[in-house]
Amino acid sequence: MRLSSGSNAISARLILFLCLSMLLLSACGGGGGGSSNPLVPRSSSSSSANSSSSASVANPVIVSGTVTYDFIPYNENHIGLDYSSTEARPVRGAVVELVSSDGVLATTSTDDNGFYSTTVEANTVLQVQVKAQLKRDQAPSWNMTVNDNTANNRLYALVGNEANVGDSNSIRNLHAPSGWDSGDYISSRPAGPFAILDAVYTGLQQFVTAGYNGNFPPLQLRWSVKNNTAEGDLALGEIGTSFYWGDAIYILGEANQDTDEFDSHVVVHEWGHYIEDALARSDSIGGPHQYADYLDMRVAFSEGFANAFAAMMLDDPIYRDSSGFNQSNSFMYDVGEKNHPTKGWYSEASVESVLYNYFLSSTNKTAKDFSPILSTLTDNSYVNAESLVTIFLFAERLLARYPAHRDAFESLLYEQDINAVNQYADDETNSGSNSINLPVYKTLAVGGAPTNVCSTSEHTDYNKLGIYQFLRLSITQRGNYAVRVERSGGDFVTQSDPDFVIYSRGAVVAEGASTTNNVELQTVTLETGDHIVEVADYENVNRSSDVTTCFNVFIARQ
Repeated sequence: MRLSSGSNAISARLILFLCLSMLLLSACGGGGGGSSNPLVPRSSSSSSANSSSSASVANPVIVSGTVTYDFIPYNENHIGLDYSSTEARPVRGAVVELVSSDGVLATTSTDDNGFYSTTVEANTVLQVQVKAQLKRDQAPSWNMTVNDNTANNRLYALVGNEANVGDSNSIRNLHAPSGWDSGDYISSRPAGPFAILDAVYTGLQQFVTAGYNGNFPPLQLRWSVKNNTAEGDLALGEIGTSFYWGDAIYILGEANQDTDEFDSHVVVHEWGHYIEDALARSDSIGGPHQYADYLDMRVAFSEGFANAFAAMMLDDPIYRDSSGFNQSNSFMYDVGEKNHPTKGWYSEASVESVLYNYFLSSTNKTAKDFSPILSTLTDNSYVNAESLVTIFLFAERLLARYPAHRDAFESLLYEQDINAVNQYADDETNSGSNSINLPVYKTLAVGGAPTNVCSTSEHTDYNKLGIYQFLRLSITQRGNYAVRVERSGGDFVTQSDPDFVIYSRGAVVAEGASTTNNVELQTVTLETGDHIVEVADYENVNRSSDVTTCFNVFIARQ
């Protein structure tokens, strides 16, 4: 799930260590401050050390080791977590620091086997700390951390015992346990942050394989054992659900309710929303969504993409999300499934099926090659398209870049009752069982006859199909324009409150949102170019019953 891109991002600039240790450490690095860390259970370690970034030393010794964490898989039937099959997995790509009372002596990262190695001065008293942080400076660069939103967004770290390295090479292995024993969580859960981190690391490697050479904006993945399904204060863990918002992803963690740290598809789904926002473009208005919903086409594409993206990155089409007492319940489905109760350009299930099965296809392409999808998403013609971001825009830009893939991709679209392959959906015939939804983009002409549109709440919720209608508007001269939206018909069971928003390349450039009944009239300034006008009855945005209201839309140069 994602929150509306219009929401204010919550940014935390203080990054401290929430150490998985009984030792009270002072904070260092990150962005912040010098307050100390809370007391939490400490990991055990044996003796030894190593690094890729360390000061020149006269009498060096190597400190090396392997860092692992407990991963809890699903039961074979995909329902619930199977604690009896807990396995130790390597902590990959994480930042490792050797720290003494003088500060950080050496820094390195674990490799794909969880191994690290660095050098320090002999006979130094130090401890090894492994940050829940993926950091790479060369292209493609990234800096992604797992932080506790209920503790001032402090950075999690696994911290070893303090000991003298002696005068010979030594080994210091660290392990983050799950905290599960005898049918319950009996201690803190050190493995959680590293399970989240590893899901993201898996995705990053897919980008490297696909040849991506850009920079990933910094990202915090905010998880806490207090994060629950109540909606309220994020700092108290009242996050409602796992979601992406601005420069952070919030992840559920309350035991016996809903934990997502081992639900890798959920983590990568939310990371997919970050990818859309940070590297490509998303016009999604966010909000609740389910498999069979009739969604606003922007939401359908974003959620369908995120589901397919998780399956691609993890090389696993079975999307799973555990919950309930002892995390013994789940919902699951196959992202590659083609038979859905709801098919069309407004269905996240259809979008994910098209994208994932295209990814798998070997027709005139390499199977499981993410690069065509990635290059389409990051192409300038996609990011700066005048239409909204939907399956139609994606289809047009993909096939323009890869014409040899047309037959394979179009057949997948047709299987899902999606019939247009241009960004304005000119040939679309699937109305979602309501004629008001076609054409997908109506035409609004300056100084021309009014365009009639209807807003319906038949599917309820603000992000569903039919609430918003879209009009294509071409402006040939910069200037002031009067926009009038006036009620013309529909179900006269109540007053209406028409509103409009005008977009240019996905950005809001004008809007009318007064509370005047049955009419909206605003004078706006518009630049030349194609625009999209979104019209809705605000009363339908929050209505729980099926009501349709219709409007005439006018625009005239002032």
